[in-house]
Amino acid sequence: LKKLRGSSDLGEELEEMLSEQAAAKGQRAKKPWELFRNPAVRWQLISIIVLSSAMQLCGNDSMYFYAAYVFQEAGIPQDKIPYVVIGTGSCELITSVTCNMIIDYAGRRPLLLGGYILMAGWATVFMVALSQQAQISWMPYLSMACIFAYILSFGIGPAGVTGVLPTEIFDQMSRPAAYMICGSLLWFNLFLVGTAFPFIVKMSYNLFLLAFVLGIGGTFQYGLQISIINSPAEYIKSFIRETWLKRYGSSPSEEIITLMWSFIVSIYTIGGLLGSMSVKYMSVTFGRKKSMLLANIPALLSATLMALSRLSGSFEMIIIGRLFAGVCAGLGLNIHIMFVGECAPQKLRGVIAITASTAIAVGKFAGFALGLREVLGVEALWPVLMAANAIPALIQLLTLPFFPDSPRYLLIDKKDKEGCIKVELYL
Repeated sequence: LKKLRGSSDLGEELEEMLSEQAAAKGQRAKKPWELFRNPAVRWQLISIIVLSSAMQLCGNDSMYFYAAYVFQEAGIPQDKIPYVVIGTGSCELITSVTCNMIIDYAGRRPLLLGGYILMAGWATVFMVALSQQAQISWMPYLSMACIFAYILSFGIGPAGVTGVLPTEIFDQMSRPAAYMICGSLLWFNLFLVGTAFPFIVKMSYNLFLLAFVLGIGGTFQYGLQISIINSPAEYIKSFIRETWLKRYGSSPSEEIITLMWSFIVSIYTIGGLLGSMSVKYMSVTFGRKKSMLLANIPALLSATLMALSRLSGSFEMIIIGRLFAGVCAGLGLNIHIMFVGECAPQKLRGVIAITASTAIAVGKFAGFALGLREVLGVEALWPVLMAANAIPALIQLLTLPFFPDSPRYLLIDKKDKEGCIKVELYL
């Protein structure tokens, strides 16, 4: 410490380290999976997972892999691109050094929030500039300025702050495992974005939005319902016990409670089967778009029934609600993939189809996150938790009407060649 600090005044720092040593006495270094099971570090873990993922998913590092292509698409002359690429690296270097100088004065949160807010703003301006560069002569220069501003915003906040957080929010026994998780996520997401980048840049904006909107009300619902039932299990069993006692004047046996609970869990799959069996009729009769919209009706019925179940004193409403949730998932899971696959061009079909799997994973994560005690995973709020599927259903009902139906459905099933061509041009 004397060598590193260049001073003999080490009392306060040494006292802090001795306190941490005493707290860790008898403990061993934690393994990564032990952090996931430890409620005491749950929010710290969520913080580093979100921030480490955001570091790469924002695309800043992946852009260097394809820097020449990015600037070429932004309208920069070919002979100027090498110098512009050097400029981007210089920008990040300058801002990283600046971040090192101000991080202890400005604080971690303002730099992170400010950096990501600025990045979102510059990304929006960049998108507008790209859409107008064929009409306005100076738009390529605005595009270039936006890229520089985006990198500057990244360097001043997220790039410098994210790496130091695990050191500060984990103790000595948890810190190595935390950095293992953090580093693994950084590299995995860099691989993910780096691999998908060439396909993403070729994807039209409208096709991307359509994939997102379909995911929200499609396979996301499947993932959400798979995971959301885990957290309120004991609360729902207690509700069944209390309801039974009020109705029949005697407490139900554990066998009855287990039977009712297993029925609540498994009836979802029966609903999924019924929904899947309806896919052929609905997708042909109503089309892909209307079928996806209609799939949200059982989701809203499900949310209403489960939200009112405790107020009505009826655990049967949970069972029926889960059945309707399964119908929604059965329809959405199949029609979503069919719809988005028919809308995508052949060279992007694989990338677009994989968004369905991504939506399932996001849905599962959302279900587990909402079930945390700090969010909705408490006894007073379990009906609200069970009704959470109403939100993605409403989002899709409000947004999907602005998108067209499948071009293949219009041409082959409806014999509408003109409509098919319009959709192809739109997407």
